[in-house]
Amino acid sequence: MVVLVHGLHSSKEELAFVCSGLKRSGVTHHIIELQGYTANLTLDSKRDRVDWRSWLDELITKLRDLHALHGPLVLTGISSGANLCIAAALEAPETLAGVVPLSTSIFLDGWSVPWYSFLLPLAYYTPAGRLWTYKESHPFGVKDERIRLWIARELANRGMSATGSGSIPNAYLRENHRLRKWLRKRLLKNITPVPILAIQAQDDELTSPKNVEFLKDKWPVKYFNKLILKDSYHMVCIDRERAKVTDAIVQFAASIGHPPHTN
Repeated sequence: MVVLVHGLHSSKEELAFVCSGLKRSGVTHHIIELQGYTANLTLDSKRDRVDWRSWLDELITKLRDLHALHGPLVLTGISSGANLCIAAALEAPETLAGVVPLSTSIFLDGWSVPWYSFLLPLAYYTPAGRLWTYKESHPFGVKDERIRLWIARELANRGMSATGSGSIPNAYLRENHRLRKWLRKRLLKNITPVPILAIQAQDDELTSPKNVEFLKDKWPVKYFNKLILKDSYHMVCIDRERAKVTDAIVQFAASIGHPPHTN
């Protein structure tokens, strides 16, 4: 089975194209939603708060439940979802046959990230920053202009699109920042080998291929594979090469000896 994790404060819709491709290939798949991470899932009470560790703990719990039913899983996710997939491979490798991070965002260093981005923690962790909300803007992580126009219309009409929510509250950004910091430290420790296929766009406007190289340097060489896309931006799951991404996931799953097909 292929298990998918969408991006920060987004929804299942973000992965619709990939899921359609998996279905056409006869691949069983399941999208995981997480409290305090998925845009349409509210927290259980006012005492609850957005917390990256709760995202990871819930993800691992759901992976263990799925593993008990289906055996070793292939886990894939986009952007912050990719970070969670890597974290799950580090913390619960026994559940996974392999992991496919899409547009890994351990570093936010793409060509559209402003030079003053190093000041963002001031917004994340200061009282005044609590009022700040990130707004999605052009190019919406997409190189294809027709898809970009469609996304702009969807955001204008309903505040949500295939690239996620039109805005991301500060609390989510803060916890994502903490997750990224944790990953950078955790990747310096011993890693239980899990086959990995890191897929990244060469021209990703948010996260450069440096992310893949950092991951490669920390992962056991024998278990590391990468695919660099030449005609996409950050949202590789919906951009021009989305079919190539889906095919790569299917082929990777088959190559590691745990094909997730139902027939």
